[in-house]
Amino acid sequence: METKDFLTPKPFKIKAVSKKFSSTKFMTDLEKAKIYKNFVSFCNNHFSHTTFKKNLYQHFSTHCGFIAHNNINGFYGEYFTKGAVLNAVAFGKSVPMSENIGFIRTSGISRKDAFYEIYEEMNNERVGLGEFYHTIMNNRNYGGYSEYSDLDNAIKEVLFEYKQLFIDEIRKAIKIKSSKEKIVDKVEDEVQENKKPTKQMSLFDFMEAA
Repeated sequence: METKDFLTPKPFKIKAVSKKFSSTKFMTDLEKAKIYKNFVSFCNNHFSHTTFKKNLYQHFSTHCGFIAHNNINGFYGEYFTKGAVLNAVAFGKSVPMSENIGFIRTSGISRKDAFYEIYEEMNNERVGLGEFYHTIMNNRNYGGYSEYSDLDNAIKEVLFEYKQLFIDEIRKAIKIKSSKEKIVDKVEDEVQENKKPTKQMSLFDFMEAA
């Protein structure tokens, strides 16, 4: 069995820590704090559609170097469909039908496959979550958005912690897999040992024993 078969899909528990944000011309410190907290929830829920709030979309599409993708659903469909799949197959959350999100295939996908695919795509720089991750992590606030650097750095910290938590889960799965394999190998060795043919005693053996 593969390592991913030993993963347990579950929400994460990243904490929204107390942070001091500065107000700007177009965003107050309280609005920044709300975006930060919403992003923590978004990551903890593995990018579910219901936790992708409008203020997240507005910040990403206006200040972080992303294009708008027409609207919030278009943006979500571009980067977070793996999150929608996981939440559908693992947590029973439905995704609203939208031409901007497109058809999301969930049939035939296991909970553990869907969970692992989040991490797998995050490591691809050109697709979905991977593109989102690398754009955020490499955001240098070009284009005059330095007044949002405090918020963007907080978002980077959350996204980095999310990825580290995923790595921890994979490491745990590797240990469990290794442990299971050792048990299976031991059982198979014992079975083979018990299957060894016993020596057939001949007439001469009986005579010698006598």
